[in-house]
Formats: sequence, structure tokens, C-alpha cells
Amino acid sequence: MENIRKAVDKGNGIWIQAFKDQDYEKLASYFHTDGAILGADGKVIEGRQAVKEYLQEFMTRIGPSTFTIETIDLYLVSGEIYEKGAYTLTIENGNRYEGKYIVEWKVEDGDYKFYRDIGI
Repeated sequence: MENIRKAVDKGNGIWIQAFKDQDYEKLASYFHTDGAILGADGKVIEGRQAVKEYLQEFMTRIGPSTFTIETIDLYLVSGEIYEKGAYTLTIENGNRYEGKYIVEWKVEDGDYKFYRDIGI
């Protein structure tokens, strides 16, 4: 699990830096080709291109922001990796949002990638 934890930490670091830099392309590239986000409105955004477009619109709308991410637990279930965590999103205007999430990770091109990102 140590190698998996390192891979998850790497991915979360990319997420944090991407929001700081407004780099939706970098973040989208770290999603699995068939990756998906379950948006706050309940809408499913599926496929890397759709995720990229969603992230572009979202990041443009909120502007530079700071994410903190805390992995609470990692689970290995039937060969699949699931991460349970908590986040804080702070936007430059001072608005702050907190929540929890589940991410399923899958290997693609030798790296663990975001496969399913679900806010809870």
C-alpha cells in the first residue's frame, strides 16, 4: 500500500497545483481516459475531454484558488483502489468550501489516474 499511497499523494499534489496555477489541461491529463467527475449538481462529466471542458469552465469561473486535500483512508477492494478524503477549497475572494470525497484510482500508462471523483 505504500506505493499506492505515494501515487495518490502525487495525484493529489497535481490537483492542488493545478488549481493554484489554473492549469485545467494538466489536471485533465491526470484523469484516466474514461475518467469521470460527479459534479456538485449531480451531473456526471465523463471522459477526459469532457472533464477538461468542465475543469476549464469551473476554474475560469472561480479564479485562482487554494485546495487542501487530506487522505483519510485508502481501500483496496477486489484489486481496485479507493481513496476517502476531505478537502478545503479557498477562492481568492475569500469564499471557503469544505467537503468530503471518494476517488477511485486506475492505472493507465503506468500511472495511477483519477478514474471516478465523487463529492460526498
